[in-house]
Amino acid sequence: MSEQMSSGSAGIENAKYHVDLLLIAALRQELGCLLTGSVLPSPPVGLYRIAGTPENYFAAICGVGKKKVRQHLRQLLRHISPRRVIIAGWAGLLQDTASCGDIVLVNRCCHWKDTEDRSLVPDKTLTASIEATLTAEGVSFQSGAMVTADRMVDQSLMRKHLAEKYLSLCVDMETFYLASILSEQRIPFAVVRVVSDTADERIGLDIERLPRSTIKRWCYLLIRPRKARAFIALVTQLKAATRNLENALNRILV
Repeated sequence: MSEQMSSGSAGIENAKYHVDLLLIAALRQELGCLLTGSVLPSPPVGLYRIAGTPENYFAAICGVGKKKVRQHLRQLLRHISPRRVIIAGWAGLLQDTASCGDIVLVNRCCHWKDTEDRSLVPDKTLTASIEATLTAEGVSFQSGAMVTADRMVDQSLMRKHLAEKYLSLCVDMETFYLASILSEQRIPFAVVRVVSDTADERIGLDIERLPRSTIKRWCYLLIRPRKARAFIALVTQLKAATRNLENALNRILV
């Protein structure tokens, strides 16, 4: 996967700095220890170096959901010109053919409220290169479609509906919006996700109802022991999934 460009990090503040590979995730936690502690100067905002990769590989954190994704990525693309992009992060499982912690190489992206088929297909050459790398490195993965929703999916009926209507293996809240912008800009992209949860009642709690503040969240959980146990189990599950994703990306990005 390495094709380091001759230009280095100097001039990153100049408009349309050419980036060989851009890794995009919604949250920094999704990428584990891949990001170094240093954030490159603004503009662009939120651009990180990736540990152990060529100097022209960077990562961006786009935030969760449609509004943040569109705002951040459009702003970012005013300042950088990525040659290729890998979208990565957590995903909820829609079908029982996979398990939590499994790596998914996405071959089709769609939106959960589409009345027409507006599916977006990741770049076949880049995806095939990633597939070959993972296979050669002995990293197990599944290929499948992904649907993007505007809210967290945590109910069996919705899970079944999305799986059947869109023939999707997993669900998230960003991929379709990122893919739409990248397709408009004609930037080749691939999508590598890790299954982080089951996208139904087995999660054991409504994540969207948890307080944002850490202190308030633990106060909320302290008086709800069952939800507290479910939350701790979910965090443990997310950490294990993140390690698997980090391992896969380490193989892809070297």
